[in-house]
Amino acid sequence: MGSSTCGEGEERSVKRGRILRWDGPTPPLIPHLNYAHSMIKRMATHGHTVALVESETGKQWTFSELCELVPRVSGGLAECGVGLGDRVLCLTPIHIDYTLVLLAIIYRGATCVPINPTLNAGELAHVLRVSEARWAVVHEACVSLAEAAFTYLPSTTLRKMWVMGESPTPDKPSLHDLFSHDPIPPLTTTDGLVPDKMAAIMPFSSGTTGPSKGVLFSHRTLHVPNMTHLFLEQLQPEKAKMTKEIYSRALLLLPVAHSYGHIMLVNNLFVGTTTVCLTKFTPTAFLETIQKYQITVCPLVPHLVKFLSDTPLLKEYNITSVKAVMSGAAPIDTDTINNFEKKTGIPLTRAYGMTETYNAVTRTRPPPDDNPTTVGKVTPYTEVKVSNI
Repeated sequence: MGSSTCGEGEERSVKRGRILRWDGPTPPLIPHLNYAHSMIKRMATHGHTVALVESETGKQWTFSELCELVPRVSGGLAECGVGLGDRVLCLTPIHIDYTLVLLAIIYRGATCVPINPTLNAGELAHVLRVSEARWAVVHEACVSLAEAAFTYLPSTTLRKMWVMGESPTPDKPSLHDLFSHDPIPPLTTTDGLVPDKMAAIMPFSSGTTGPSKGVLFSHRTLHVPNMTHLFLEQLQPEKAKMTKEIYSRALLLLPVAHSYGHIMLVNNLFVGTTTVCLTKFTPTAFLETIQKYQITVCPLVPHLVKFLSDTPLLKEYNITSVKAVMSGAAPIDTDTINNFEKKTGIPLTRAYGMTETYNAVTRTRPPPDDNPTTVGKVTPYTEVKVSNI
């Protein structure tokens, strides 16, 4: 994936394939800045709007609270030795404190290694070896898993562990202990940060064979979805207000350690969407959350799209607040798309991407311009090679 410099509709033939690019005007240059610092400045414009809600408890963070706490948490990390280029494991299911951890690590110039806690101890130990993470922020339900994984490595590997939630032992402080630290400024290019070379996050991809593999994404790459959003708003200003209304309240039940869930979360933060986090999926919890919080947009995977189409529970809940549903992470067939839209009356958009591309590389257009037999058109800042192998 790279920056596009092509004009409208350009297509370039290459040996054994074609290169396809965004079929519109040239998008603006990507900023050469600390990603987390840019995000904080953007989130500050959303003020006291609620940014994140934990659906089960109602606990929440506003955008202004996040903007205040990220530099404080980053200061706590710095005091414990986390610096430029260091790797910090973040082992957690969906949790509203994940945003604080993610941005605080990147703000400090370090690399966040987000991992889904479905791994076993041996698999997590592999991640730790590959990533060379020396610090860890771990959800309270995952502490024993993290401890077991670190036993596979030299005893000097782990320098510090913080716990999201209740800290089980005195030697493992709570993440909330970092909230009281003095705020620090972000690491910038004057401090040695190279935004287009240094990794901001390191998710792991299962690939097709062998153990999972780490994928390094620079600060520059993380800016791409944000710049795409701003660029498309400028191209279609008449749709910007409508889009903001559609994206007012989003449901997030996708793993934040995977690109799809991560992108949805950070896009919501950038746009000013209130994100309602559902930690554990059950059919009733899913539908109750949509109804209770008047969710307007749902990023889903195909089997959940099919569930919404087929479940008899649907008639027991009011989901008329939902204005858009997205499907990704796996193929979805035309019959499922048509059945969903017919039964719910909700437009379904689709995107194609993978961990290694970070952002979606293609995306369908909203009805009536959608073609359900395709994966859509190439997104800005992206080029796609089509080959017959």
